[in-house]
Amino acid sequence: MEQQETATQNVEIKKRTRTNVRLARARTSLAEERTDWALKRSGQAAERTYSAWVRTGLAAEASGLGIAKLLGSLGVPTLTLAIGALFIIVGAGAYVFAFWSYYRRARELKPAGVDMPSAGWMGGIVALLLASSVIAFVLLFVNGPLDVLPLP
Repeated sequence: MEQQETATQNVEIKKRTRTNVRLARARTSLAEERTDWALKRSGQAAERTYSAWVRTGLAAEASGLGIAKLLGSLGVPTLTLAIGALFIIVGAGAYVFAFWSYYRRARELKPAGVDMPSAGWMGGIVALLLASSVIAFVLLFVNGPLDVLPLP
């Protein structure tokens, strides 16, 4: 009688073991899928962060030009010129930081097989944006402030 109970218990244990192995394999497959999705999300987050820094740089650059050119006629042109130049420099710094953070993250994710835009392309875009910063900086000192807000 004991042998029959032991045999029945062994059969139950084997069934549970096979079921557990199947469940473990299914869970492993699902975990691998979730890991792949998480890696893709990390790549997309790096792209969004890059875009956000570029937008910040563009806004700073435009603000710098606007401050210097539009507010320079209010009576303190040297101060507004200096503030405008500072904003343009901050914008250029944002472009450099955008590329640096993207490049660092892409270097971490590429070995994992994450499909991301090439850091070379992103660097090319940053080079063009830095050229626009140089042009904005030069425009800052050309022709002085715009006389759109005449003083009474």
